[in-house]
Amino acid sequence: ALRGCDNAIIIGQFINQGRLDHLFGMIQSLFKCLQSNKQKSNQNIHSFPFLKNAIVLSEESMMQLILPQVNNQINTNSKSQSKPQIKEHQLNTIYGHHCGLIPLDGICSNVNTKGLKWDLKNDELKFGSLVSTSNIIMSDSITISTDEPLIFTMTLLPPSSE
Repeated sequence: ALRGCDNAIIIGQFINQGRLDHLFGMIQSLFKCLQSNKQKSNQNIHSFPFLKNAIVLSEESMMQLILPQVNNQINTNSKSQSKPQIKEHQLNTIYGHHCGLIPLDGICSNVNTKGLKWDLKNDELKFGSLVSTSNIIMSDSITISTDEPLIFTMTLLPPSSE
């Protein structure tokens, strides 16, 4: 991650062996990819030209880094820059499985989703307040938009009948 990467995929077991510390190590790896990308793009938080995808995958679940993608438009009439427009991420998912959205680097103040049981609409995600950790996927694909980096989690095994 420190040398730079455009795709990072980590595969392995990390929860069922009782090693929660390994899970946090993998989240740290995603964070390092993010930090490396920020350095390459001159600290512009809304520009991630180098990192295309970062995924942690195991038999039972996955985590994917969701980066803000902003379309900056300049109004040529007034020569002023208009407010950046946040683009949406379309993700293929598994209907009925559990998922979560977790802020990675501080506060995500403008998160929107489509296709979840409890969709977010311009919600703020931050630790100590709202962290979306127990949602349910209601479609074969979902849409996420965010103004700051976050982690999308999804179970891969069918939900247990509780």
